[in-house]
Amino acid sequence: MEFLMKKYCSLLFLFFTFVYGNAEQSGATDWFKNGVGYEIFFRSFYDSNGDGIGDIKGLIEKLDYLNDGVPGGNDLDIDFIWLTPIFQSGSFHGYDVIDYYTINPRYGTMEDFDTLIVEADKRGIRIILDLVLNHCSHKHPYFLEAAGDKTSSKRDWFLFSETNKTWMTWKKTSWGKIAENDYFWGTFGLPDWNAENPDTKAYLFDIARFWLAKGIGGFRLDAIKHLIEEEDNGKEKTINTAGTLSWLRDFSKMVKDINPEAVLIGEIWDSIESIAEYVNPEGANIDAAFNFGLRGTLFNIFGFGAKMYSKKVEYSQNALLSNDSSVVFSGNHDMQRLASEITTVDDLKAVAKMLFITPGIPFIYYGDEIRSLHSMGTSGDMLYRNAMAWSNAKNAGFTTAEKAKVLLSTEWEKRNVQNELSNKNSVLHTYIEMIQLRKSIPGFNNARWIEYSSTKDVASFFIETKTELYYCTLNISDKNQNVTIQESEIPVKDGVKRSMYEEFYPKHKENKWQKINGIKKIRVKSHELIILKLQ
Repeated sequence: MEFLMKKYCSLLFLFFTFVYGNAEQSGATDWFKNGVGYEIFFRSFYDSNGDGIGDIKGLIEKLDYLNDGVPGGNDLDIDFIWLTPIFQSGSFHGYDVIDYYTINPRYGTMEDFDTLIVEADKRGIRIILDLVLNHCSHKHPYFLEAAGDKTSSKRDWFLFSETNKTWMTWKKTSWGKIAENDYFWGTFGLPDWNAENPDTKAYLFDIARFWLAKGIGGFRLDAIKHLIEEEDNGKEKTINTAGTLSWLRDFSKMVKDINPEAVLIGEIWDSIESIAEYVNPEGANIDAAFNFGLRGTLFNIFGFGAKMYSKKVEYSQNALLSNDSSVVFSGNHDMQRLASEITTVDDLKAVAKMLFITPGIPFIYYGDEIRSLHSMGTSGDMLYRNAMAWSNAKNAGFTTAEKAKVLLSTEWEKRNVQNELSNKNSVLHTYIEMIQLRKSIPGFNNARWIEYSSTKDVASFFIETKTELYYCTLNISDKNQNVTIQESEIPVKDGVKRSMYEEFYPKHKENKWQKINGIKKIRVKSHELIILKLQ
């Protein structure tokens, strides 16, 4: 099977290189750079066959909720979906891959996956797969062979040691014991690949080729800063190494040679300066990375304040080459649910508005748009990897099984898609409206944020796209606030001071261009967003 897969991937590589090899890469990823993403923890989204677990056919049934292919309406208008691992694995989360070429049978078949690609494409949606390059399962056949036979050719595919070295991760050893005087390196307790080994590298590259040939839009690279470890004079470095950046440059080139439109998104849970090394063409040269620092500030915005968030956005964009390499996101499968920390509807709407007026690539964690809460009765990350609540029917409309095999969220009877869609003042409708607003401004994802006069309660800033200039103010407090714009302080755009304005959002029936004569005062209601277009 492995030989056939390698031969198949080699033929596909030659084919796609012929088709795409001379394509212009500039602008090739516009679908991503101008889009909105949505993360799905696969087994918790929707169950189509009544076995209590989410599956591929279930996702296909719910695609119209994400994007029905018709602009406007009550769908979210999502452009790409990040799926947590769908490969054969031995765990709930799927990040311990046993076979990278096989769909987890609990989720469906390869034929189901091919159908998903076709149906998603009909709606203008691309699929991004979670690719685990750093490590694999203890049950992966290559690791079983390597661990069981020190003379195996697969021994060098992993990192072994006769001693429990001092290498540490999170202030504790990550060496796993196989037998006396036989240890393997595993950052997350799972065996790390020795990615620098040419055979291992070729194997991991072939996996990517196989899935690219399936028509996916690209990969989210899990825990990628841990990929290659380095040791110098007995001192180890296990994250953000030069070897990792070099390896990823090669990987990125291979992916783009096959399909210039494919994207690579890194999970680099680190400082913005470290992230910058990965999106820099001289560094890892991947397309984008999740901006964890900015999400942390957004999550705590009512404590930190709007001004700190504004300053954080500016700091991030100054560290990166472009804002469209920064993924701004509501949450993910490793984080507390947004609505479990931010408890009122108005505050959740304000956070949604802030998320979608921030330049970058926005991602929604499934359920955040319907105010999903943590589950009760257990602990750990299963709490926020719970079932998507579709209705107030049994099991939140997630499954027809007697009992769901994933946890149901707290208050799912109230917080579900059916209820949120029927209420025009819901958080879900705010998400829909904000996504439509964002897409009405061409080039917004790579716009420049210019801090103006933000306070703890009110964000006050300019957004500059390639061709336009906007003034934005968002009141995150529960009281009405006053802001002012000084005509003399409006940024110069294309050599012109833009002192004429129209009310871009919210729009009024009799909207017209007006002059800012010296100073303009604006009354901003509680949790209100106002955008003025300047010329």
